[in-house]
Amino acid sequence: MTRMEPRSLLALVRSPLGLPEFEELDRRASVIALLPGCLEGVTTAVFDRLLLRRTTLIVCNGMNASGGALAIGLVADLHLLREGGTFGPAGRTWFARSVAAAIVRIGAPAGALLFRDEILESETALRHGICDLLVPDAEDSVEWVRSWVGRRSLLALGSAAHLLRTTAREPGERAEFGRLFATGQPQRGMRQFLESRAPGFSETMNVEIL
Repeated sequence: MTRMEPRSLLALVRSPLGLPEFEELDRRASVIALLPGCLEGVTTAVFDRLLLRRTTLIVCNGMNASGGALAIGLVADLHLLREGGTFGPAGRTWFARSVAAAIVRIGAPAGALLFRDEILESETALRHGICDLLVPDAEDSVEWVRSWVGRRSLLALGSAAHLLRTTAREPGERAEFGRLFATGQPQRGMRQFLESRAPGFSETMNVEIL
């Protein structure tokens, strides 16, 4: 008998998110994905609460990630930018709040890019680990994130996110953890390949779009 992963909740947030709403989602959801429509309005109170989250956090920025939206991406477990997009500058207020977490996340050499008061291409961010994936320019953010997460185990994503937040890492180790995010659970993927089925986990996942 095949053991199924417990049904889990993916919350896709595209509306402005206040502190009470985030705290509720942090209690209920396995993964929270913050999408471009909600990022610009995030307050410093919500940002500080994000740092104490229980839930796996995915941040998907729009065509230009700057200010608070960029700062939130830097402290996320998985940071997505758009192909052909740009990032920066973070701005002094937001950068001061996120710089310590960002340096731990991406390392000092890449972090030096964030000190520049200029706008850089998203491909540069991917190359230096400032983001983890690029969303294709022609794709809808909500559907792309929903599909990407649906092909993976929320349990595996949560375990990888926990390791990212708690493990002291050598330079380059974050990229290895990023590959773990992309891989999912290899045993289940192999079994479903042999059975000619797509290696997805969407049947065990509830989705809420807010």
